[in-house]
Amino acid sequence: MSKKIVISIGHGTSIHGGYDPGALSKDGRYEEHKIAAEIGKYAAEYLGCKLINYDGSMSLTDRIKDMFKTAGGKFIAPQMLEGLVCNDPMVSQAVAIGNERKYVSMLIVPAFEELEKWAKEKGIKYKTIDDLLSEPEVQKLYRQVIDLHTGKLARYEQIKRFTLLPHAFTVEQGHLTSTMKIRRNVISNLYAEVIEAMYD
Repeated sequence: MSKKIVISIGHGTSIHGGYDPGALSKDGRYEEHKIAAEIGKYAAEYLGCKLINYDGSMSLTDRIKDMFKTAGGKFIAPQMLEGLVCNDPMVSQAVAIGNERKYVSMLIVPAFEELEKWAKEKGIKYKTIDDLLSEPEVQKLYRQVIDLHTGKLARYEQIKRFTLLPHAFTVEQGHLTSTMKIRRNVISNLYAEVIEAMYD
């Protein structure tokens, strides 16, 4: 991510300037760039992913400050991964882990209403949510969910391991800010043992 492209966003939906067609790879894969995006009087740095086509379209997937680097030196945009996984109706919340780790893992809060409905249809018996989450069929289901939404990403971006959590991230418990942003350092500390278990 050595190139910086400056784009400006007006009051409408159009993005003007900063398109660099030469940066698109010929094999159809996007390339990542550090972008300084000026929005009104505020400035923030984002990661821009140029898409497969050559029409100038661009997706802003993450803020630079939220990115992390794996032990292999690859930069990861966690919000992109989280957004992809959370697009599934079986997922309520997700947090990508991987800073200075050898691969990316994820903490996932299931959409419990949907999961329990699915379990009932499958005839899965359980006493507690923890029992349900530990069921092999449930683990297999979420492995499929993850692979469905992230399987086409670069290998270093793919989620190798995950843990299903029995409760949601909340503002009250300190997991989220008042604007519902993930407090990554807090979650990393609170779930340190759970995270370490994904790297055993």
